Amino acid sequence: MRTNSSTFARTHSMPKLSKKAIYIKEYEAVVASRVRKAFIRCCLDLEDSFEDEIDECMLRELAVLKESRYIFRGSYRQWETTWERVLYDCNYLTDDEFLSHFRMDRSCVMQLNSLVEDDQEFSSVSGKLNKRSSMLHVMVLLKFLGGYGNEAAIQKIGLMLGISKGAVNDYVRRACNAVLRHRDQVIKWPNIDERRDISGRIRKAHGFVNCVGLIDGTLFPLAFAPMVNGEDYYTRKGDYAIKGLIICDDAARITWVEMGWPGSVHDNRVWVNSEIYLDTDKYFDQKEYLLGDSAFSASAVMIPAFKKGHNSNLSEERRYFNNKLAKIRIKSEHCIGLLKARFQRLRGFRRVIKDKRDLDAILRQAMCACIFHNLLIDHPVPPDWLDETLQELESDDELNQSVEQRCGDTRRNQVFAHMLEGR
Repeated sequence: MRTNSSTFARTHSMPKLSKKAIYIKEYEAVVASRVRKAFIRCCLDLEDSFEDEIDECMLRELAVLKESRYIFRGSYRQWETTWERVLYDCNYLTDDEFLSHFRMDRSCVMQLNSLVEDDQEFSSVSGKLNKRSSMLHVMVLLKFLGGYGNEAAIQKIGLMLGISKGAVNDYVRRACNAVLRHRDQVIKWPNIDERRDISGRIRKAHGFVNCVGLIDGTLFPLAFAPMVNGEDYYTRKGDYAIKGLIICDDAARITWVEMGWPGSVHDNRVWVNSEIYLDTDKYFDQKEYLLGDSAFSASAVMIPAFKKGHNSNLSEERRYFNNKLAKIRIKSEHCIGLLKARFQRLRGFRRVIKDKRDLDAILRQAMCACIFHNLLIDHPVPPDWLDETLQELESDDELNQSVEQRCGDTRRNQVFAHMLEGR
């Protein structure tokens, strides 16, 4: 069978008609047929008002079709769930499942939302016609901080709460801004009366006089090496991390947070460069002090454990002192363990630190977790959340004493003598 080349070229060069064009073309043919029939009725003087109304309706419909962009508009993507269903439908998500996903129960989430719902961060969103609920922002932030590893993927967070994965970071940022405005009211250094209450409880339970807090360092691991000065963040544990220093009371309530130093920096260096150490008169009354492990150097406001010397053992009296100190200092370990058990994002941040903005975002998220920790201090962490890996015990053999510690040694010896008297 022979084919005319010009006909073949003309046929295959014609553009394909869209579904809309095909539909309108067929509709025009039907309308044209009805118009001819109407003309014939008019010529034969056979009026039919019913048919005339149908013709007018079809003409109007044809005009609308030609002006519209779509004929058959598909429905928008229907998410399997929405945040309202997740929050309110106990049949869809049980209380235990909700607690596992958002690290606090429904009543706590609602109380937290009432704390930030009037914040200006949610009053208007640039480029958006309608603002999103503050409750949705809070739930996105909690889900973000509570996840670790693959469970923390932003795609999963978006699918669960009915938002796009690209919007998750924006929701986290806005929620962080709202929560951080309450930092000074939630994480604050105790006043004189509060310090007396803390020292009274510690003295009654453990025998240490005038102790107003417990201090310990921790690491916030990074999944990727920072792109600037990455070697500074490399820790002795073989990974990359940000250093943090946390002071808490005997109830594991955080009273001071110092973070942002590279992971290779020693705890004592962070301590001696902190505001609370450089301005002790502002934060400590006479004879008040903190208890820490032997990684810290002794000073007028710091009583660390005795360090075992090179090729020598501690005396019986010093071992007794260290044991007494360990029983109360373990509260700081519990505080850090509870913090990371509840908000597992602190176990590994997956954001690459390219500049100061990335580091600041990580620190803001970590600070939000500390604020939530204090707000939830009366709500115990489920036992199955606790993990041995969360107890980051620092080694005690990294610092040597210097001449500058003599004043601190004197203060520690006074506490040491007092403890031996009550032995």
